[in-house]
Amino acid sequence: MWLSSEFLNWYAFVENRLDSDDFGWKRAYEIWTHAEQVLDQHSDEFHLVDVVTTLKRAMTHRLQLLKNTYIFDAIPVRGTPQRTIEQLAFWGIVRPTMLVQLIHIRNAVEHQDATPP
Repeated sequence: MWLSSEFLNWYAFVENRLDSDDFGWKRAYEIWTHAEQVLDQHSDEFHLVDVVTTLKRAMTHRLQLLKNTYIFDAIPVRGTPQRTIEQLAFWGIVRPTMLVQLIHIRNAVEHQDATPP
């Protein structure tokens, strides 16, 4: 098989079904950065509550994006959990311990007026 060296001058591009800039991957990082900025600039109780809820929002955004992208509900495997975080743990994609703890903290500060850590 012979190939002309002309192909080395061709314009290279990647073609896929998703445009990563429009798909929303950056949004979770923007939310996370906002939480980090609030934490760096303020440290009173109310700002810490804002940081906790913002971090939970960033994680929820990422989970929803993964769920919508990879459509785990459509995988025909018996015993697959219903909740997104449990599905991701089932497939070995995440270890939910930190997120579950964040959810407990967020629920405590939001619904029980607990002091944030």
